Amino acid sequence: MSRILDRLGDIVGDWALHKGLVSKEDWELVQQGRGSLAGSIGEILVNMSLVKETDLYLMIAQHLKFPLFTPEKFDPDMGLMSHIPADLQKHHALLPLKLEGNRLFVAMEDPGDVVVIDDLRRGTSLNIVPVLASPKDLARFLRHKPRHTQPVASQSAEEAGDSHSVGVEGLDDLEAMVTEAPVIRLFNVILREAIENRASDIHIEPGPKEVTLRYRIDGILYDIMPINRQTMYQPLIIRVKVMANIDIAEARKPQDGQFRVNNNKKTYDFRVSTLPTIHGEKAVLRLLDRANAFLRMEELGMNADVQQQTEVAVTKPHGLLLVAGPTGSGKTTTLYSLLHRSHTPERNFVTVEDPVEYTFPRINQVQVNRKAGMTFASVMRHLLRQDPDVILVGEIRDTETAKMAVEAAMTGHLVMSTIHTNDAPSTVNRLTDMGVEPFLIAGSLTGVLAQRLVRCVCDQCRQTVQPPATSLLAAGLPAEAQGQFYYGRGCTACRSSGYRGRTGIYEFLQMNEQMRELIVRRASVADLREAARHSGMKSMREDGLHKVLSGLTTLEEVVRVVETPE
Repeated sequence: MSRILDRLGDIVGDWALHKGLVSKEDWELVQQGRGSLAGSIGEILVNMSLVKETDLYLMIAQHLKFPLFTPEKFDPDMGLMSHIPADLQKHHALLPLKLEGNRLFVAMEDPGDVVVIDDLRRGTSLNIVPVLASPKDLARFLRHKPRHTQPVASQSAEEAGDSHSVGVEGLDDLEAMVTEAPVIRLFNVILREAIENRASDIHIEPGPKEVTLRYRIDGILYDIMPINRQTMYQPLIIRVKVMANIDIAEARKPQDGQFRVNNNKKTYDFRVSTLPTIHGEKAVLRLLDRANAFLRMEELGMNADVQQQTEVAVTKPHGLLLVAGPTGSGKTTTLYSLLHRSHTPERNFVTVEDPVEYTFPRINQVQVNRKAGMTFASVMRHLLRQDPDVILVGEIRDTETAKMAVEAAMTGHLVMSTIHTNDAPSTVNRLTDMGVEPFLIAGSLTGVLAQRLVRCVCDQCRQTVQPPATSLLAAGLPAEAQGQFYYGRGCTACRSSGYRGRTGIYEFLQMNEQMRELIVRRASVADLREAARHSGMKSMREDGLHKVLSGLTTLEEVVRVVETPE
């Protein structure tokens, strides 16, 4: 039985029907006789000669974005068999194709099996590039494979000594992980793959028939692999809960927790959230890379004007500085960078966060605890008695917190916070909607930094391109615009997306006398935006288009994350 066809189940049939590889009539016949036919849907389609095996595997490769092994396209190097450990050869059909630098291309029945790929990487000390292959094509070459010889880089069981089980806190202990329980090994592989793929979130999503593992990479969710619902799903959820110190007996209400792991001498924090659904508990693990919490302002992607205006605002002795944008736009990272930029030992810094994501030396950080009555607003009231110079409020989300932040800014404190608004000018109206008097906003607000995150073109597979005039005009550029336009054709480094990494696009609303007068008069967002533009503010869209012209991102990315101007 093909591993990939068995793992994908009925999905293969749906794909084949959608692609037109099988007619609706033949599909109905297969469904009617499913109970008396052995094998997966894909195997039934092939065995009944309804779909050619080559067409079926080509379709799967296209959907899963893996290269497909064919004898015409690849010439396997059987001499590379010595790189693959004997136990892996014994239990899996693995065909080495070629070695490029430290990358070993290996054809296998299921290139989405992260456990096998991880075992291969440990056993070969090479980066593995998985290639999809049918069992028939693999058998043609593997029946004549040479006898296995132990690679020089590997270590025998006698040399390694007795293995012992390790917890997830020790992800570096790769050899010991081989002997661990399957669910622990699977969980460790999931964490390591997420770290190495720069994922920000891990989603474990139960469905009616299978459980899906997904990673959010550069803001986009990718399906990684299905998880066996009968044998692995429940143990995996329990493992997540145990690590996050969550009640494993409670499955009827949402729960939160956190844990920390070490990998390659770096520390990563994971915030865990579980949610009961109709098909079981869903778990989302937010990955917090401590190294990325301390980015300098120069690394955020700000242009020179925005950076200079922000630095002036953050070094003032008092006032309110807000970072605006939707969820996932990088506000917290920017806020931490501003905190790092303004920190000096001569001043007393206090933060109020929910939750505290990263810890800073010589900064007093307070965790919000609503069950104990410690809300943003209640903590703020007490903070003012702690002789603070700089106060960081994780988020302004209600009227009381907004009023407390403005009051603190008016009484000689520098207050920094985030707020959920679409752009910088609309932040003013958001504060008035919360009940803050316009004259208080005008007197306390020093600036609003609004931002979004756009994906960068992959530097491994980028190619020059000249966008059509219609696309340039639709994005707000002249039809004859000249620049370094790039797009990514897709490669293994970017998961065939054409993008790798992200940068920010920004706009900064700077306060002046005209702006304060408009705020006091309760001017509309349109009037505030027009006044800001006359004062020199460049919009987020303009900043994004400048990054398009410089070859950093694409028109499609800017249009995706920033609203089209009216």
